Amino acid sequence: MTINDIWKYFDFKTTVCVQTSYGSKNTGIITGVENSFETNSGKDEIELDIGDCYLAIEIPDIVSIEKVE
Repeated sequence: MTINDIWKYFDFKTTVCVQTSYGSKNTGIITGVENSFETNSGKDEIELDIGDCYLAIEIPDIVSIEKVE
């Protein structure tokens, strides 16, 4: 997945389910996109608000993003 695939979900209101290559599935709202120059990992990341906290998920590790109705 690339950063261009993420933009359609980046509106602070669309709930999505993000599945990663390491088997994790998290549901929340994408609240930020950080480029590789700003992250410790050196990879582009999304910030996902899952309610109780925020998760930083590396974009290359994302297998799929589905809109939750």
